[in-house]
Amino acid sequence: MRTKGTAHSFFIKGRVFSMLWSETASATMQVARAGTENSAITVGRFGQGIYSQIRRFIVMKVNRERHFVYAWSVYRAILKLTRI
Repeated sequence: MRTKGTAHSFFIKGRVFSMLWSETASATMQVARAGTENSAITVGRFGQGIYSQIRRFIVMKVNRERHFVYAWSVYRAILKLTRI
């Protein structure tokens, strides 16, 4: 775990990093992937579906109190940035 001092030195403008991103799997997603062997959906502690994937992020702006980080996705060779 990073402390405040080391986190500030990690988040510099232009840095690209990746992390494990988890979110609740929708019912539509679970039905669509039911016939496939997709290990990205796991069953959570209370029986809910959890979708996990590695996502890439880029630091666009650094302020004293907070940092602006965008998710980095590529679809058909088109770069898409999504603000988180």
